Amino acid sequence: MVVKSDFGQSHTPDLQELFDTINKYHLKLNPDKCSFGVKAVKFLGFLLSHRGIEANLERCAAVINMRSPQNVKEVQQLTGRIISLSRFVARIADKAIPFFQCLKKNEKFRWTEECEKAFCCLKESLGSPPVLSKPIEGYPLLLYAAVSDQAMSTTLVQDITDKDPKTHLFCK
Repeated sequence: MVVKSDFGQSHTPDLQELFDTINKYHLKLNPDKCSFGVKAVKFLGFLLSHRGIEANLERCAAVINMRSPQNVKEVQQLTGRIISLSRFVARIADKAIPFFQCLKKNEKFRWTEECEKAFCCLKESLGSPPVLSKPIEGYPLLLYAAVSDQAMSTTLVQDITDKDPKTHLFCK
């Protein structure tokens, strides 16, 4: 469980509400696994901070530092790592198609030039993944849809003219 409050003064009441719910349902917490007042925390493979949801840089580095897969097992490892980071890479389904084609059961493994290009493109994307944050009230939200023969994806973005555009959500 993570309790994040927008303002410092509301954090204590937010925690109280959580503790009341825990007591109501007779749940227990392990004190060794509890952290309070932290600025950032790793949670479910992501880094949660004041900026928003960030990709776990260790997971990004695991892909960036991978050598090109030499067999089906290594492609399976790559696709597993990609899936865990998919919300941070635009059009990931299109970019990953060559990898999934390597996994077809009736075909002999072949790491093609197309696979290598997709792999390099993926590594480049993971070098500086976006931060997913909640929308700021008063600014318009833009929905982008990308459709190809193999995949479809959408991105919800809020364009803040006086700042860098912020990506708020990648969803499939």
